[in-house]
Amino acid sequence: MAAGAGAAAGGRSFSFKVVLLGEGCVGKTSLVLRYCENKFNDKHITTLQASFLTKKLNIGGKRVNLAIWDTAGQERFHALGPIYYRDSNGAILVYDITDEDSFQKVKNWVKELRKMLGNEICLCIVGNKIDLEKERHVSVQEAETYAESVGAKHYHTSAKQNKGIEELFLDLCKRMIETAQVDERARGNGSSQSGMARRGVQIIDDEPQDHGTSTLFQGLGDFKPVWGMEVDPEVGGDNKVLYEQDGVFIHSSCGKNDDQDSLIAGILRVIEKENEVVVDWRPLDETLDTSNILCAGKDSSSVVEWTQTPKEKCSRGADRPSSYEAEWDMVTTVSFKKKPHSNGDATTHANGESRWSFLFSLTDLKSIKQNKKGMGWSYLVFCLKDDVKLPALHFHHGDSKLLIKCLEKHIALDESPDHERVLLVKTQKSPSQSFENLFDEPSYGLFQKLKRDPYTVTMGRFSKVTNYIFDSFRLSDPSNQRRPPSEMADLINDTIPGLKINQQEEPGFEVITRIDLGKQPEVHRREPVSAEEWAKNMDSEGRIVDVDYIKRSIFKGGLCHTLRKEAWKFLLGYFPWNSSKEERANLQKRKTDEYFRMKLQWKSVSEEQEKRNSRLRDYRSLIEKDVNRTDRTNKFYEGEDNPGLILLHDILMTYCMYDFDLGYVQGMSDLLSPVLYVMENEVDAFWCFVSYMDQMHQNFEEQMQGMKTQLIQLSALLRLLDSGFCSYLESQDSGYLYFCFRWLLIRFKREFSFQDILRLWEVMWTELPCQNFHLLLCCAILESEKQQIMDKHYDFNDILKHINELSMKIDVEYILCKAEAISMQMMNCKELPQAVSEILGIESSSVTPDSDTGEDESGAELSCPTSLYQSISTPVIAANGTRDSTQQTSETQSLTPA
Repeated sequence: MAAGAGAAAGGRSFSFKVVLLGEGCVGKTSLVLRYCENKFNDKHITTLQASFLTKKLNIGGKRVNLAIWDTAGQERFHALGPIYYRDSNGAILVYDITDEDSFQKVKNWVKELRKMLGNEICLCIVGNKIDLEKERHVSVQEAETYAESVGAKHYHTSAKQNKGIEELFLDLCKRMIETAQVDERARGNGSSQSGMARRGVQIIDDEPQDHGTSTLFQGLGDFKPVWGMEVDPEVGGDNKVLYEQDGVFIHSSCGKNDDQDSLIAGILRVIEKENEVVVDWRPLDETLDTSNILCAGKDSSSVVEWTQTPKEKCSRGADRPSSYEAEWDMVTTVSFKKKPHSNGDATTHANGESRWSFLFSLTDLKSIKQNKKGMGWSYLVFCLKDDVKLPALHFHHGDSKLLIKCLEKHIALDESPDHERVLLVKTQKSPSQSFENLFDEPSYGLFQKLKRDPYTVTMGRFSKVTNYIFDSFRLSDPSNQRRPPSEMADLINDTIPGLKINQQEEPGFEVITRIDLGKQPEVHRREPVSAEEWAKNMDSEGRIVDVDYIKRSIFKGGLCHTLRKEAWKFLLGYFPWNSSKEERANLQKRKTDEYFRMKLQWKSVSEEQEKRNSRLRDYRSLIEKDVNRTDRTNKFYEGEDNPGLILLHDILMTYCMYDFDLGYVQGMSDLLSPVLYVMENEVDAFWCFVSYMDQMHQNFEEQMQGMKTQLIQLSALLRLLDSGFCSYLESQDSGYLYFCFRWLLIRFKREFSFQDILRLWEVMWTELPCQNFHLLLCCAILESEKQQIMDKHYDFNDILKHINELSMKIDVEYILCKAEAISMQMMNCKELPQAVSEILGIESSSVTPDSDTGEDESGAELSCPTSLYQSISTPVIAANGTRDSTQQTSETQSLTPA
């Protein structure tokens, strides 16, 4: 942690990352706003992902730059916590003194932070809202005693009265400075410390399962000794420490209890001796006693729960959650306990030195396996030439990239042709030897894979060919042997007929990169559909004559505001498109009766009954807090005792009766607010909201299956669109696109102005030009920001901050044009991967994946709904908002054009 403090030369300047954690509505955002901007607003919007603020201080002549991350509080968003608290120097854990449950949740956060970040992170436990002292439910003595027991400091604050906040942050900064300086001194003594002789037995770990950040959440399996040897290296004297990193953990399961995982913290060093370079890992305490190792028990309330009997330990893997699921495992339920210790379970030797320590020479190294990119904390597994695998090393306080760079100065590492995450210690081979083992499967099986998804197979399998070909030409002088890209492409095409290869001049990119989608077409938008145009498409009975024309007109231009109250009912599915005026009136009458019956259910619940119904009580409490903070700057909801707020509250409470299992989740008020604003009618707004929630339901479910699926689909689309940008994001641990979470959760509600959201939503509700058009909107925004992110070399935190700060700065018309252009670009591609076709809902007449007719897929024709929206001969508005039937949209136009 201290290594990330960013202390400048002379120790005069520090950069610290601080994260605020705690339950929803405890006042985290209010504390940060009061501290950074001296503002207090009890009606600010709820935090759905995270917000970012900065503060600069001068403390005793030391300059301090604080980067403060305020996170979402509601429990189902806790899975996002590790994304924001990683690499933090300090954590402020906030509870509401009037809410006992919020204090209990702080204890879960403490356990999680101690497990993931160790003891170096400075913890502050804050009892907020002391202005409500008369309503206190958490005793001061209880809170302070607990804080002392976990090595944290306790503070009392009131954001409303501006009490205790300056003291809180000032004291935290001083503690972080002290921690950073201690770490600097320790690093300065690293060479002498590394001279300590060590003799230990090396215990080899099974390779960790590929669970992504499940290595964080679940502890990574069972650690068992499979091989050992005595080592007695001498690393003192004039030996030079080339690399040193603390917070490198071994995740072991050596305890006698089946449900326990141990975390063993250590220091990893690369040391240059006289004739060799060695890699050395040792525990922080060489006299490690397993009775003091903290064990994480898998609580039954974990999202992904699995247990193992002793017999299953040897064959684990089949019952483990996939990386897809484990990436979302929540961590708030991890409990800690001391591992039981017996005389037969000692892990220290008679000489008092740890058997976990290991050391090896780089001359003995065969390969290094890395974790999947973009999956949180990284780990490495070293394999030696005698096929011995060392324990997996998990980098909790940083990543492994610096280590790899250090090793590459002394050995040549190459990506394995069989496994993209394995780096092999390079040995020169002839091209013929390389090609002999290129394909480890029959050609028929490879052909079937090509038919299923030529893009993935091309990227994953045949990139091996390019690597080997380049290696064969680089064996001598690279400057003399380098071939032009066009010649290399011709050579590979001759080797494997039928491959489509992009020829790129840029160094560092593989020849085979992605399917060529061609140039994005120019797209323009038309004027909004007017009331007159709408009326012309109604027959005498009030039926819409040409539904397709109306839909594509709305897609291309949106609706004038006076028309929205009627048209949205069709777009959201409340009114059937083929219904007559009389049929719609009868439907409204039935729905009105049904609504008020449900509303009466919660209205008639007495206080005594509600006390015995905790879920209804919690729903009501959360709704009351959120309604008071939803779109209060909009005239429809501003001011005290606003009737719009009462309707917002009543509709959300009635929805809890309609779907009691889901009830209310933060973010749902954001979806209802524009609908109620347009409808201006309680009943119509409720049923339109019900229809909208039918589309969005999975986003808010406890397992958040909809969010998982959309992020994976977005990643697939972005990779096809720009694989280079995806690779960059992965290199910054951002490959899972979590910074898009809020975009997807509430369909960009917080990213655009209120009026722009009305336009954006009605366009998306047409379900044109393809399925999941909102994912293409994400691609359009990201592609527009790519240049800045890559040119400025944004890291993980920079990317999160930059995406957060795009809110209210995005031009809706430009993004709609760009997203439509991307959709046309993909739908016009004759070699679109099947997975992408399924995401966009594009039917293909090509050979099905299971077919073995051997027909060439290149002749496939895509059935695209482009005709539904491209044939509108009406005035258009270009991406920059000017009326022009001929003006072209610039491909280089910025996200927010002048």
